Amino acid sequence: MELSDKTRQALAAGRKIDAIKQVREETGLGLKEAKELVEIHLATNPDLCHPPVPMSAGQKTLFYLVFGGALCALGYWLLVPA
Repeated sequence: MELSDKTRQALAAGRKIDAIKQVREETGLGLKEAKELVEIHLATNPDLCHPPVPMSAGQKTLFYLVFGGALCALGYWLLVPA
């Protein structure tokens, strides 16, 4: 089955969920079948797949600060008697 231009545009923009919704509206397929159709299309057209965007240095720093703070809070909660 061929996908519509609107569905292809959604996939090219990286909006997989919108593409699945569009397939469901156009064909009347169920969620599982529409998702499989979109994934088959993505597998056969790898140029539509976008690689994940790497985190910037600031995002990494924030991630490690939040993660470290959570670990400290968990350690304190586990080790300090109530």
